[in-house]
Amino acid sequence: MEMKLFGIQCRLEVIIICLIVGGILGAHLLCSCSKIGLVEGMAMMGAPLEWQMGAGQAMNWQNKANQYAKDMGYSDQRSKYSQYTGTPVPLPEGQLFMFADNKFKPECCPSTYTSSTGCACITQEQVDYINQRGGNRTIAPAEF
Repeated sequence: MEMKLFGIQCRLEVIIICLIVGGILGAHLLCSCSKIGLVEGMAMMGAPLEWQMGAGQAMNWQNKANQYAKDMGYSDQRSKYSQYTGTPVPLPEGQLFMFADNKFKPECCPSTYTSSTGCACITQEQVDYINQRGGNRTIAPAEF
């Protein structure tokens, strides 16, 4: 059906579609200024100040790791580094193997580097050199 609007001939269905689209756009424009969100009633409440995540839970990962370390007889390995001898760092000219002069024994386990005879007995100088190679970790303590 055709009709005249402001002296212009238009179809009625086009005018209705334009009014519907305009209404939707207007509603979005008006509602975007609203300060009340759709999830207003679903916001999380803050935790009490004394609350700690996982505290008192036997199955959290920190408690599991501490229990595992205790069961394995974990001890601080950094204190053992001073009694070992190994390849001087930086490596001498022409030498490519970092642990050429190090002993590999089961007593040095756990260690990051192992062989068929056991773990590498690494010196403190080697640990510091490996931690700082390439400019990495030059500020952080070695235990991290």
